[in-house]
Amino acid sequence: ASAPAPAPASAPPSPSPLASAPNRSGVGVRPHPDEVLCSVFLNALPKQIHALEPLVLSVSFHGLQEGCRYKVQVQIVLKDLLRIVFHENRIVRLGDEQPLEYHIASFYPGNFLIRATLFDDFAREEADESIVAMTTKMIASVAPCQVSYLWSSSGRQLFQGSISYSNSPFARAMRADSSPPHPLTVTMATISTVDRATVLMNTAAHWKEDMAVAFYARSPEDERDLRRYVADSLGPWFSSRNKSLEAVMLSVCPNREDPLKILVFPINMLRKIACSIAKTDLILYTDVDMIASDDIASHIRQVYEGTRLKPKDLLVVPSFKGSSSWPPVAEIQRGNNTTQVQVTTHPVTVADVIEHFIHCRVHIPGMRCGMWTLASRWSEDGVFHAPTSYDRWMEEKEVYEVSYVVGYEPYFVVNRSAWEGRHGAGIYDDRFVHWGWDKASIGFEAARLGYSFVVLPGAFFVHVSYWLEDPSISLRLFSISPRPEYTDWGPPDTHGRRLLQDEVLRQDAAGKGKATIGSCLVPAFKIPCDLSKLRLLPRPRLLSLAGFRIIELELEGLVPGVGYQISVHAPSPEEQPYKAGHMWHFAILPLEREETVAMNLSLPSDLRQGRWIIRLDLQDLQAAKLMEAQGTLIWDERVYEL
Repeated sequence: ASAPAPAPASAPPSPSPLASAPNRSGVGVRPHPDEVLCSVFLNALPKQIHALEPLVLSVSFHGLQEGCRYKVQVQIVLKDLLRIVFHENRIVRLGDEQPLEYHIASFYPGNFLIRATLFDDFAREEADESIVAMTTKMIASVAPCQVSYLWSSSGRQLFQGSISYSNSPFARAMRADSSPPHPLTVTMATISTVDRATVLMNTAAHWKEDMAVAFYARSPEDERDLRRYVADSLGPWFSSRNKSLEAVMLSVCPNREDPLKILVFPINMLRKIACSIAKTDLILYTDVDMIASDDIASHIRQVYEGTRLKPKDLLVVPSFKGSSSWPPVAEIQRGNNTTQVQVTTHPVTVADVIEHFIHCRVHIPGMRCGMWTLASRWSEDGVFHAPTSYDRWMEEKEVYEVSYVVGYEPYFVVNRSAWEGRHGAGIYDDRFVHWGWDKASIGFEAARLGYSFVVLPGAFFVHVSYWLEDPSISLRLFSISPRPEYTDWGPPDTHGRRLLQDEVLRQDAAGKGKATIGSCLVPAFKIPCDLSKLRLLPRPRLLSLAGFRIIELELEGLVPGVGYQISVHAPSPEEQPYKAGHMWHFAILPLEREETVAMNLSLPSDLRQGRWIIRLDLQDLQAAKLMEAQGTLIWDERVYEL
């Protein structure tokens, strides 16, 4: 960056008081009094500076005197080479209360010293005796989106040193680099940040097998602590157990939608890295706060050894949301004079999870207490995990296939050598860098490519983090200081939803996908539909029965093979329609033949007295959650007096 060119001598004075032209004659200017102290303040935005992105410096003052003229000199020095990369002088006087701003177009990666010096410009000299005030600030500019290895048990790294993500093997579809000691060895792939160091230990201890981990560093401090944590604790612990660890760090990726900010957690970029660095064909991706049930890897191997899976079968591992009372977490200890970590786990069994599920201490992710299935109790949020058919899983001893619904995002084992997805061994679509529809995108790609979802009995994951996220634990165990809480994860229903909507509506996939539930709207699962024949016919009155309000209705023109969802919206009597209020959802599984369907929709009886405007939407089940209003095929509105 360079200073702006000076104005020609004949140019009129600048109207801005921040950079008024110097008075070269010295007429009317007096020296700054020695007894008066001045201060200069320096601020840099953004707080975390990454190379090739703009930086704004702000310089302000205190103690300027009437009749004096001052020169502000700002320099930025590349510390390692002592090279001046920015230098600019400006003149200020009393009354220039607004901070001076300096816009620097870009930075090199490295450590920099920023110095702001305030000179008394009476003598028009930049001498030490003319310095009125000075301040300095150290900053570190990190190269954007760099990837580097932290640990490789195999010694077969995909690249050397530190390179940008865009130039790395992860940025393209790569083939699996696998040569496991046993063909049915399974690697767990996961992603983490430095503040979840203890959570990762807990997950690894319950898994008990090889792992591939992609870390994200949001600052130079994160990079430093991650390197130390992996080198001194995590890596040696894996080696002591004779298990393999592959670990790569991704650092400070800028947010393309807002270049002055970094991505808080580029989730699918990290997932793609973790899956890519695994050294086995069989991989199981799971989030870092998921505990595996006992002997889960043995259950997986038994299924593959029994050749009960076809090449295009994905082995789904059911997942649950835990609570503060269950499951138990591992006990992690570390000696004062050694880097050796000792981890003790407690049993996590199928019998336990069923017992806690019955008592509502555990539930299906994203759902309230109790059982949710397509065939019985349903909610539009059920698309994410309920298709796993948890009621059947609790009874089954053999693998079973389930129906895919757009949005389904289970954790599953995939054989990368048989994976046909366009992102290769990395599996995940790295365009999804914000939270929302990121994991669902891989489920849709699999279904569109004709893969089946087959559920593993006798094993599961359960989400747990609670006290393990306490910063004091990581500080005590690994000397990792508390990190600021990041909240700008990106809106879940904009970036990711738009990307997946574009994928779902691609016409080149028409009729090529595999789903036992067809669709009128989603090209991959489309069945020809005559929407003009659809009829939604609710009765004019609500029934009261066994503590419920019942809407009786008939449906005509439903297409065999297509799944539907009925959404009931009942705003409170005082509210405007469709702004707020109660929502209920009911799934209709595909019919074998065209027929009139009679349904009773049960609503809670706590709807208070008044005049209710109730709207019923008949939606395409495959499009209802993702496409929202665009998933509605027909609708009806009735007024009911309660």
